[in-house]
Amino acid sequence: MTDILQFSNTDPRYIPKGNYTLHEFWTACKNHDWYTDWSDDGRVYAEGVHRRRLLQAIAMQSSEHQAIYKGWHDSVYSGSSFGREELAPPEEPAISDEEE
Repeated sequence: MTDILQFSNTDPRYIPKGNYTLHEFWTACKNHDWYTDWSDDGRVYAEGVHRRRLLQAIAMQSSEHQAIYKGWHDSVYSGSSFGREELAPPEEPAISDEEE
């Protein structure tokens, strides 16, 4: 399995080609640094924005992908630090036959 966020093109309009399984996408969301918006380093911030936009573009692949993105987003930004009820991350999808 490849890391779907390892792209050399940093243009935020770049939309990755190909279809990503639900498990690949779930893993990419899990491994994403959701807190780069608070970085003092402009490079870290810019890379985080770029990767988040890639995830958002990939999420448009299907309603299931969108649900995974929203589930991770809502889970990460929940809890007492955000003044909200703590939410669990989305359930990990099964690995499909194409990924084995």
